[in-house]
Amino acid sequence: MAILNDLTGKTFGNWKVLYRNGSTPNKASIWHCRCLLCGSESDVAGYSLTSGSSTKCRSCVPRETLSKPYRKSRLYNIYRGMMQRCYAESNSHFQHYGKRGIHVCEEWYKNPDAFISWALSSGYEDGLSIDRINVNEGYCPENCRWIPLAKQAQNRSVNTFVEYRGERLCLAEACRKADIKYSTVRSYRASHGCTAQEALDHYVRHPCT
Repeated sequence: MAILNDLTGKTFGNWKVLYRNGSTPNKASIWHCRCLLCGSESDVAGYSLTSGSSTKCRSCVPRETLSKPYRKSRLYNIYRGMMQRCYAESNSHFQHYGKRGIHVCEEWYKNPDAFISWALSSGYEDGLSIDRINVNEGYCPENCRWIPLAKQAQNRSVNTFVEYRGERLCLAEACRKADIKYSTVRSYRASHGCTAQEALDHYVRHPCT
């Protein structure tokens, strides 16, 4: 019987091994690791660690791959947050992004400088936040724009996803597609103490009320 090589506590690139977490169907060991860059955790096959094929969290790109002026910039923090929402299961917003199939385009995923270059040529300024035009599609140049933080806070519905015509959408997007004012649905929800889905359904059924 082969002796298990205990990887607990060891580091491989930006991974730090915390504990063993079972085996793959092929009986290869799986290790639960923490990313030393962002703190997110994930399971990694032992052979991927020891062979060097996995050295970092999927949601992080080492700062040294960035152009020097941007290694500590707000833009990089925006980039890292975007990646974590899409790929880090430990991120509190993962269920509304990565779990729903929202991903980052290959160009940005592989090269944060490409993202920063797009941002600077697309109107980025401090005080703006990245926003997806179609909430059911991922992060890419064609689907992203920069909007004021206050506007994004109004549009974001982390806890108010609804079903509309077979699609799972945030409430603001569902209202837009149904041609119903978001403020009207929000007011109805507050005054009647109902769920976002119930409020939306009411105005879909009774658009003139």
